[in-house]
Amino acid sequence: MAADKSFADYCCELLCSAGPCVPKRMFGGFGISTDGLTLAILADLGEGEKLWLKGDEASRSRYEAAGCAIFTYDMKGVPRSMNYFSAPEAAMDSSEAMRPWAALALECAVRAQAAKRGATHKPSAKASAKASAKAPAAQQASPSKATAPSKLSHTVLERARDAAKKAAASHSLPAPKPSKPQPKRTAAPAPKTSAARKSAKG
Repeated sequence: MAADKSFADYCCELLCSAGPCVPKRMFGGFGISTDGLTLAILADLGEGEKLWLKGDEASRSRYEAAGCAIFTYDMKGVPRSMNYFSAPEAAMDSSEAMRPWAALALECAVRAQAAKRGATHKPSAKASAKASAKAPAAQQASPSKATAPSKLSHTVLERARDAAKKAAASHSLPAPKPSKPQPKRTAAPAPKTSAARKSAKG
């Protein structure tokens, strides 16, 4: 049997302390959400329509202490359960009585969304191992240019060395010029001796 829309509107009023709630049809019942967070569902499991509040392992003891039943359904003869708990009977009277339970359901919805986002963005162990295995292979397949110099780099290096040698040669001291040959000087005549002077006077 499809859930009653008027009952869904009433449950939204009960949960209004958690925020503006909106009912949306799902699986023959309703899902009640606020700001994109589903904090309750409406479903008939054979005992009439009930409001089921969002729960988790952290809040389970509080629901059980208040006498709330966990949402259980049958799938191909196998009982399955979901993290939703029946709202306490006393809380169904007013939004004020529902306030602490609406807050608890909202907390559980926030935790569920955070866990879902973390699981979506976390890479799997298999993907991480595959990425780490590809990295060394890619490095070996395409070595960097610095480790394998080309012939052009050797040619440029040789040209630089030649240019350095020429520059050093141009700045060296000039070779000394060859000296001009000096003309031979004739020996000066020997001075006349006194004896020769006397013979000349006669």
